[in-house]
This record gives sequence, structure tokens and C-alpha cells, in this order.
Amino acid sequence: MEIIQDVNQLPYQIARYKSAWKSIEEQLEHFEQFWPTLCEKYFANAVQIERAKASIWQLDGKAFGKPFTVQATPLAQGDDESPKLYAELLITMPSIKGGDPVELGRLLIDRESELFSAEGEKLLDNYDDRGSYKLFTSIINAVLRQ
Repeated sequence: MEIIQDVNQLPYQIARYKSAWKSIEEQLEHFEQFWPTLCEKYFANAVQIERAKASIWQLDGKAFGKPFTVQATPLAQGDDESPKLYAELLITMPSIKGGDPVELGRLLIDRESELFSAEGEKLLDNYDDRGSYKLFTSIINAVLRQ
């Protein structure tokens, strides 16, 4: 943890974060509404996903009976000059041996709906109109390969 020296700067950053999170939440709501229709239309209901009743944004799903979870929480990255807020998507599934869940991946989504790896590599641009479909099918693929 770092100590903030310029305390006057933080309220401005929080305002920018709030605006960014509102845009990110719109994208998450799109996933929430669009992904279940993909399950019906393209996966013959062999895959299901729905919003979980959790304190954070979370979708719970099953692919051929294998349960998985997609969670999103805010994550600020970058230096003090240009910090940026992302939604960090954490994709997990229960361990078949019990214990801690198995992490399938971590991804970042920014306010422009661009998708990045946890290391910051751009994976999908916001102009890709099939981005949501590609993300969802990639999640299903990761679940089935685990």
C-alpha cells in the first residue's frame, strides 16, 4: 500500500473512476442479458449462465454440468498521472478435489469495452461486434478443458 501525498488529487480520481465504472457496468449488464441467449441459441442449453445473488457482480454457469463462476470487481491500475479503472473478471470453477476454487483466468475490461489480459495485453478491441460472443465462448472452452 502506498501513502497518498497529494490528497487533493484523489477526489478527482474517484470521480473519474465512478464515471468509468458506470460505463463498465453497462458492459457487464450486456453480458448478463446476452450470454443466456447464446446458451439457448448456440449451445442447445448444454451451457447455462445466470446472475448470482452475491454482493459483487457475479454470473454462475454450467457447461455440460461443470459449474463455473465469472466475477467482476473494480481494479485501478497505472501511475498517479494517468490511473485507469478496469473491471477485473475472475473466472473460476470448483476443484474436483475440494478446497479452493480453480482459477481459469483473469481478464480486464475498460470503460471502452476493450478486453485485456491480466498483464495488460489487448485481447479484443471495442470495435469487434462479436467481442462478447468471443469472450463467452472462450470462457466455456476454458471450463471444458479444465
